[in-house]
Amino acid sequence: MLDVLVVGAGPTGLFMAAEVARHGLSCRLIEKALIASEKSRALVIQPRTLEIFQHVGMVEPFLKEGRAVKVMHLMSLDEELASLHFSKLDTAFPFVLSVEQSKTEQILTQVALSRGVAIERGVEFLGLQETKQGVRVRCNHTQKGIEEVIEARFVVGCDGAHSAVRKTLQIPFEGKAFPSLFSLADVKLEWERPPGEFFVFLNPEGILGAVPMTGEQRYRFVFPQQNAELTLQEIQEKMGPHTRVSDPLWMAHFQIHTRLVKTYQSGCVFLAGDAAHVHSPIGGQGMNSGLQDAFNLGWKLATKDPSVIKTYTIERRSWAKKLLRATLFATRIIALKNPLFIAIRNKGIHFLLPRIEKRLISSIAQLTIHYPKSKVVKTGGGMRAPNVPVGKSDLYTLMRGSTKPHLLLFGIASSSLSPEAVVVPMDHKEAWERYGIKKPTACLIRPDLYIEAVK
Repeated sequence: MLDVLVVGAGPTGLFMAAEVARHGLSCRLIEKALIASEKSRALVIQPRTLEIFQHVGMVEPFLKEGRAVKVMHLMSLDEELASLHFSKLDTAFPFVLSVEQSKTEQILTQVALSRGVAIERGVEFLGLQETKQGVRVRCNHTQKGIEEVIEARFVVGCDGAHSAVRKTLQIPFEGKAFPSLFSLADVKLEWERPPGEFFVFLNPEGILGAVPMTGEQRYRFVFPQQNAELTLQEIQEKMGPHTRVSDPLWMAHFQIHTRLVKTYQSGCVFLAGDAAHVHSPIGGQGMNSGLQDAFNLGWKLATKDPSVIKTYTIERRSWAKKLLRATLFATRIIALKNPLFIAIRNKGIHFLLPRIEKRLISSIAQLTIHYPKSKVVKTGGGMRAPNVPVGKSDLYTLMRGSTKPHLLLFGIASSSLSPEAVVVPMDHKEAWERYGIKKPTACLIRPDLYIEAVK
């Protein structure tokens, strides 16, 4: 019997398949579309995702293809209200990486294929039935016109906001749509502002975000739109006379939805990515959240322990619920129309953001995600494990590629407790301080680089 069937070949599905294969499980991935989309849709890869990619051995091609963005400017017309500097982040990747989704999918496809995953396009999910051994899935090979039944121990629906897997399970997708229609355009932009920096203009007529892309003078614009017609001239008018907008590669419309499923799991079937949660694109959280769903679930499926696997919903849904609230609040704040409220918002940004800058960028970078209420987390656990010097190396280097937990032994001489144990001597003061350790202590690090327990 197949271990894992993944439905959907977007970034979440591709990474999900690559991860379960890395953990030694057999995997097939089916996708209804015959060819991968060339659209750039999701654009931002957050620092925590880059840490994950480094851990699993695939960060280099992303760094080669992407553009590091280290500063975000919040503007009101031509006045700078505040700037956020990602260089202050506590990570080996103190920047957000701008990479078109099409390139992200190309890289993830190559990684999944190299790990033996069968990626099958033109295969449509039709339905499923749970059995004593796992799940029986019906699918249709659309070009051949034949149906197939696939039996798998686990099924993961990564098939987007309109997920057929979720609908088959009849799991409610609760939430609502934001009233405004938004547009995006990938264009060439000639202006006098610093290249390679992210600008957000909080203008009275509405937000306008300019995100640098790879390629000379290439940017993505995101802004509210009154109607479904969009022209280059309209974009030019929004930017004013001192800039020149040209060469649009892609222009599209979308409506922001804020929706979340009640559970990420039904028996041996799971949901991940947009199939489980959708929200405002503010902060570039969407694709990264789906990738972290996959990273969280992959090692748990490999344990085949029901009590561990059940923590997937507990951990990821609790965080997604907070994320949906935060992104919806941010969207409402930046979309204000009332001049008085706009003035109050701008003064608040100017005063408050410099004082909370590091906390805010750490949250945007997804470095603050934690799971304190999870049943797989014991006393003192739940937080991201800080990467600290350990011996002649550092923790993340020692754990790179590992599919097993590691044990950090602070001031405990013997490492015979576990082959993955690492001794942290008393003179490694930085490690002791970063972990808040003051006496001999054992700290268990999960395969997904989170602290499981401190004893």
